Amino acid sequence: MYSGEHDSMASQTPGLGITPKGSRVLSMDVNVGKNGDFNKALTEARHAGVATVVLPLDWNQIETARNTFVPKINFLAIANSYYPALKMPVHLMIRPIHTNQKVVPADLMHLALDNPQTINRFERMLDWVASQIQNVDLKSLVIGSEVDIFFWGDPAKWKTWTRFYSTIAPYARRRFPGTLVSCETTQAAFSGPDIERVRRLHQSSDVVGVSYYPMENGLRGVKPPSVVSRDFATVVHTIPQKPIIYYQIGYPSSPALGSSPKQQAAFVRAAFRAWDEHANRILMLNFQWMHEIPKAGLDQYAEYYDNDTRKFREFLGSLGFQSWSGKPKPAWDVFKNEAADRGFGQTSTK
Repeated sequence: MYSGEHDSMASQTPGLGITPKGSRVLSMDVNVGKNGDFNKALTEARHAGVATVVLPLDWNQIETARNTFVPKINFLAIANSYYPALKMPVHLMIRPIHTNQKVVPADLMHLALDNPQTINRFERMLDWVASQIQNVDLKSLVIGSEVDIFFWGDPAKWKTWTRFYSTIAPYARRRFPGTLVSCETTQAAFSGPDIERVRRLHQSSDVVGVSYYPMENGLRGVKPPSVVSRDFATVVHTIPQKPIIYYQIGYPSSPALGSSPKQQAAFVRAAFRAWDEHANRILMLNFQWMHEIPKAGLDQYAEYYDNDTRKFREFLGSLGFQSWSGKPKPAWDVFKNEAADRGFGQTSTK
């Protein structure tokens, strides 16, 4: 749990120049590779130091029609039977807004998010969610993913989101006692002239949620790994009184984006070092992804996001730390070693 101590209170291990894990938590989006064996992938990730998972779901995946909860796959029920047996906590992300998409039940698409009917329906959906995950150790509930991308060009609609979130957050705390409530925006939302929007939004948050992929605008290419320290500090100093969770953090390895597998590994190392600088403020990093995405998966993402450019495919397709076939990339070895050096996983192999 967040201690509220200032960053300078973090102690470093003599000789290594790193900060032991302390109460920090390491996470990874453990997607399956070609062999399709999730149990094996999760075991490998846990051995490397991964201690929790983030389960993201769109609202319309849960409420499939008006007041009807018949998911095509009930991931909540699966999580309820799977993770408690492993003594593995879960962070649940429910998305009315997902990056550039509004993903609410079809009959609510015409209503504003702060409409009382929309708010009531979201609360009833949370009631059903609670009934499905009674055994889950739920650490945080994230409402919305990368919401600034959807709203940023329309200040009036951003205000509707802020009102929606400020109403839902207290209800979520009552429905899931002891669970941290958050909303996720991108790293870019923490700089620029409209930063007050983000501050107002997170007045309703227990923890500040961030998505971080250091890319030039329009996915023109990657930024150098050296920007991580500065970018983490920006979030820490923008909202100084609350803990932070990076629910998404990743870096592509594609040469088409000016990157490489070696540069992706350098980013992972830089992320751990920057995390050390703010060990008492940043509770968790959730790295994306364990495996690269095959063409069929990229086709689905391109359709979902309505973005079928080559750069978008290169970005998503090269985020994984292992190839689709399961061959480790340099980033995987760096991930394991940096985790181990801080006490997350097994002893470093460096």
